[in-house]
Amino acid sequence: MGHHMVFMLIVFLFVGLDEAHEKNRIIVNNQLGSGPSGIPLYYLCRSTYSEYTGTQKLTDFNSNWTVDFEESLFHNRLVWLCDLSFRTDKEYYFKELQVYRAASEIRWGQLRQWTCRIDGIYFTRDYNEPVGRVLDWKSTNL
Repeated sequence: MGHHMVFMLIVFLFVGLDEAHEKNRIIVNNQLGSGPSGIPLYYLCRSTYSEYTGTQKLTDFNSNWTVDFEESLFHNRLVWLCDLSFRTDKEYYFKELQVYRAASEIRWGQLRQWTCRIDGIYFTRDYNEPVGRVLDWKSTNL
């Protein structure tokens, strides 16, 4: 009987702690072009937990795709990958951008914001800090 009580206490603590934390968040932001019309940003994102967006597009300047999620004790390490692209005179793209990778221990309240601009891909982990340029687009002729 004592072992069952200890097990139930441990389960209760994990469930209770899980409920008390903020979810993690990924934001993909389209800042391509200028003005309200902008340039469409195409994205396809997927996770190791079998979430899959299919190919979608953000058509308006400064529009976002956002996903809030929790990591799990009962799955492999969570990784989110996104394919990003847009077209002007060429096709610009970045395949399998790792937009989130879980640590070896579960974390809560993590931010990964990816901002797509004509000159590159920008990133921040902090709501209070501006994005900084981290990646160049790859390109191909149309």
